[in-house]
Order: sequence, then structure tokens, then C-alpha cells
Amino acid sequence: MTLFPMLFTLTILSTVLTALLGLGETAQGQEHPGLQLLKNRQYNPPTLPLEVFKSVWMAWEPELREQASRLSPEDRWEMIKKRYGFATAPYENGGFPLGFTGNDEAVGAFNCLLCHGGQVGSSPGIIGLGSNRLNMVSLQEDLTILEALQRGETLERPVTLDSPFQHTSGTTFAFDFSAQFLSFRTPNLDLMENPVDMGGFFAGELDPPALWNLSQKTHFYVDGFAQATPRALMQFTLTPPFSGELIRSWEDDFVAIFDYLQTLEPPAYPRAIDESVASEGRTLFNENCASCHGTYNNGEVQNAMTEPLLVGTDTLRTNGMTTEFKTYYNEGWLGYFGETEGRSDSGNGYLPPVLRGVWATAPYFHNGSVPTLSHLLLLEPRPTQWMITEADEYDLENVGVRIETDNEVLAQLPYYFQKRRVQDSSQPGASNAGHEFVDQISVENRRKILEYLKTL
Repeated sequence: MTLFPMLFTLTILSTVLTALLGLGETAQGQEHPGLQLLKNRQYNPPTLPLEVFKSVWMAWEPELREQASRLSPEDRWEMIKKRYGFATAPYENGGFPLGFTGNDEAVGAFNCLLCHGGQVGSSPGIIGLGSNRLNMVSLQEDLTILEALQRGETLERPVTLDSPFQHTSGTTFAFDFSAQFLSFRTPNLDLMENPVDMGGFFAGELDPPALWNLSQKTHFYVDGFAQATPRALMQFTLTPPFSGELIRSWEDDFVAIFDYLQTLEPPAYPRAIDESVASEGRTLFNENCASCHGTYNNGEVQNAMTEPLLVGTDTLRTNGMTTEFKTYYNEGWLGYFGETEGRSDSGNGYLPPVLRGVWATAPYFHNGSVPTLSHLLLLEPRPTQWMITEADEYDLENVGVRIETDNEVLAQLPYYFQKRRVQDSSQPGASNAGHEFVDQISVENRRKILEYLKTL
């Protein structure tokens, strides 16, 4: 593997939580120090020059390359971002999209907004919203082809890529490479040659959660294995070239970032809400749903369940997050050497999610397998295969992403970057089953609950 793809692959592995989200100010009107760090400091090696980024279209399929060549540079850049699922940064970002931090030489490094900065339909980038379109495998493929072209070589698609980052756009193998990185570190995060046995760890692809709810949680991640602390945000900074000393030196930065995360708020539902129906829905929600998801008052959640449980959703993640990995994490530097209240047992299920801003966070479940709240709550038939449409429209009627489900259309998608967008619930870890006990509530009352969820 030549230098650029090798560095690209190395860097992509360390993206998911190295720096986290948002736009906000302190009570005094000054930009929060944590936000300044997210926007300006690179916690990964800078490996993607903006010039190369904007030239990647030259590696595209002939008909799309021809189409891009006829566009203005501005429109071509929009086409590039759309192909790979990137949102426009809602702040000055040196020309890079959301998810990148540039340096003085206009070379970008990935940050956590790559996964945790998304869009609702065609909206501008929303910091803290999980990206449901991110297609980094296709970007990696196209950059590999581009470099081959510059050497005078031709590569046929699909380029064989053993990508540990993702197989399907919008989801990632976040914890699989986290466990791999941690296995080559001592408990104090110093590098070592021989890996620790993590017990056959495999957690599958995950949907990036919205991060504006972290202030409402005592534990992080879908199974709550790590207590919510600044160090818990740092486990994805373990890229092999970085020394343990360097990573530990960033702790004060992540204290500021952790503090900043507590200030994030979800976006408001953009359409009119039937307040009378929503009020009835609130009563029904508190009677039927609050024992797990808590009650909501003025943006705060109270009495949400803090222990994981099983509700019929896919169990690959909860079984694959091994006791060996959780124990090594919680008893090392990241877990304050056992002084935090981490959970090291496996197979207990998932934490019920906090539902603030839930209307914007489609697709649903920890694996992103259910496209709308109507499919989840009203138990409309959940499609086995589906793809978010090219129209970039959010389905505000059914509250979720607008999808294509025609099997013939999906089977005949002409390009590999499109094929990677198809969600297939028959794949390991991708089941869309679960949460079906809501059928004990009448459909009419479930619709009222759905109207209430728009207000959170």
C-alpha cells in the first residue's frame, strides 16, 4: 500500500470520538473553549489535502466524471460532498466540510463530527446529529483509484478494501477498531508490541447517536459500559503512532470538550404540532413509555432507566462487546484504573435512549435498521432492504428518512457507492426486529404518542 492510502486508512480508524461537536457560547457570550478545540485542534494526523479532496471526482465513473467536469467548482464541490454524505460545516472551516479540521497548509484531519455531524434532509450541517449518509468506504476507494491514475495505472471497481470502518453508509464499526487499538496499549495507554486478548470482540456496525443527550446520561454508549467522563471520549485517539504520553497530555482538552457537550441542545421540530393531540400523547407516553425512557420537563429527562435491558433488538452488539474488552477498558487509564462505575459484563442489552430531539435522529435502533418512527412505533411493515432516497428530503409525515424500498430498483443500482447505501436487515448485526410490545397500545394512541415525540 502506498503512502497516501495507508495514511488515509490509518487516520480513518481513529476518527469517531476524537473531538466532539457543536456550536455554542458561554453564558458571557464567548465561544466555549471546548468548541474552539473542536474547530481548531487536530487530534489525528493531517492526511487529506483539500486540493486532493476537491480533485477526487477525476477518479469517478466515466459518466459521472463527465458530469462533474461540466460544473462550476462550487457545484462540483457540492456533488463531491453529496456522494460521500458530508454536510457543510455551519462555521468557517477552511473550505473543508463538517468532520474535518484543516491546518495552515490546508491539509485536513478527521474529527468526530465526521460521524456526529449530520443533516436533516438537505439542511445545513447540524453538530451533534449522527450522520446517516456517511460513505467513507467509497471515498477511500476513490482516493485509491485517484492515486493509481496519477501513477498511470487503472483499477477496476470495486477496489478490494478490507475497511474496518464501515460496510454500509451511515453506520460504522466504531468499537471494533477501538478494541483493536486498545489491545496494543498498556493499561496506561503506552504502546506495546503484543496485543492483549480481547476475547473474540466483534460489535458490528452502529448508528452514530445524537450527542446532545450526553448531559442527560450517567454512562456512555448504547450499552452504557463506560461511565460518562472526559476520558471516555478519548478512546478513539489511540492511533498507533501516538504515544501514551501524548494522548494523556490531551486530558485537559477533553475536560473542556466534555464540559462543552453538556451545553448542546436538540433542534426543534420544524413544522406545526397539534398541541391537543401531543398533550394526550404525553399522558400516554408517561403511562406506557416513561418507565424506560423517563419523563420530560423543560428539556430535562427524569427517571430514565440506567440499566441495560433486552427488548428484542439485534443482540450482536451486546454479546460481542466482550467482558475482556470492558474489563481492560474500565480497569485502565480510560476508566481511571477502576475508580469509575463502569460495567464489564456482557449480554445484558442496551440502555433505553434519551428521546430529546428523537424526531431528527432517524434511522432508529442502535444499528440504524428502522427508517422512521412510524415503522418503529406504529409497527408498519419494516422493510428488509431500503435506501435513503437521492432527493435529500426528510419524511416529516412518518418522522424519519425518506426511503426507496423497491427491490428491483435496489438490485439495479448502477454504482458501487450507491450499493453501499442499501441497508439490509438480513445481515449480521442489522436486524430490524424489536420493541414490538407497543402493539399493546391502540394505533390511535400510538399516533398520539408519535405527535408528542415531536415536541421533545
